[in-house]
Amino acid sequence: MHDCYEPKVLILLATYNGMLWLEEQLESITKQTGVRVKILISDDHSDDGSLDSILEFIESNSNAEMITSEKSSGSAGQNFFRLIRNCDYQNFDYIAFSDQDDVWLADKLVSGIECLKSSSVCGYSSATLAVWESGKERLIKQAKQIRNFDFLFEGAGQGCTFILKHDFFGYVQEFCVDNKEVTNRFYYHDWLVYILARASHKEWFFDERSFIRYRQHSTNDTGAKGSLEAVRNRLKLIKNGWFKAQISIALEISKLVVKQSVDLDDFGQVFYRNDSLTRRLILMKFLVVNGRRKTSERMVLATASLLGWI
Repeated sequence: MHDCYEPKVLILLATYNGMLWLEEQLESITKQTGVRVKILISDDHSDDGSLDSILEFIESNSNAEMITSEKSSGSAGQNFFRLIRNCDYQNFDYIAFSDQDDVWLADKLVSGIECLKSSSVCGYSSATLAVWESGKERLIKQAKQIRNFDFLFEGAGQGCTFILKHDFFGYVQEFCVDNKEVTNRFYYHDWLVYILARASHKEWFFDERSFIRYRQHSTNDTGAKGSLEAVRNRLKLIKNGWFKAQISIALEISKLVVKQSVDLDDFGQVFYRNDSLTRRLILMKFLVVNGRRKTSERMVLATASLLGWI
């Protein structure tokens, strides 16, 4: 690209009852430097005035559009899947995801794009600065050391930091269109993106810097790791079988990408066994060696496996 060229970035923004934060988020996107942005918004039938705010923003900003739907998608992830399937990305160099309640620093996109331009990776994610209403702040970094099968158990961090190259996003869109049934059952759009990257043997860039104020409040879909409430919520999802079900779908998605994989088949044979001490021990070993990138999180999953929660 010529030095004077400003990359064109399509921002996919999913909203639902975000009236309290939308204005500040949208303003921070429009102030991005060194890039040309277009914002595509999918509102999930908000009833708090968000829709009026969005329509007013679109009326005064020619670089913003909205897609509509007859019924609610049911979750933030499915709202993003709707955007992924229905957006026209052809004239854009990069595609990025945005939540409705954060604040982006002005160099967020251009900094991420520089990392993508200087490497062979297909996607990018960064650290986030989690901020609470009390004024508390905490930097949340993603572990960079990948494990062989970390993508079966986690994504690449907060989706609101993701930037994808044009060609790879095309692959993501095609997969989501062609495999609507399985993607409708999967909760996280950003986790799915990471599965598609890793299962197809593509590389990912983890940036230890943060360019986003990741707002924490009572209506966060997931929220920042590390807070006591977030820990409780995650343990609950593991204990009640929800996380195990998502791992099963992650494995299903991975095998759609990799038609033949002895390693995935071997894991599947263990994972789908009836519960027994032998199954728990084999699975625990697998999770310690191949599970999540962060050691402490691998230990949590290994313990959960020993308890029969996975």
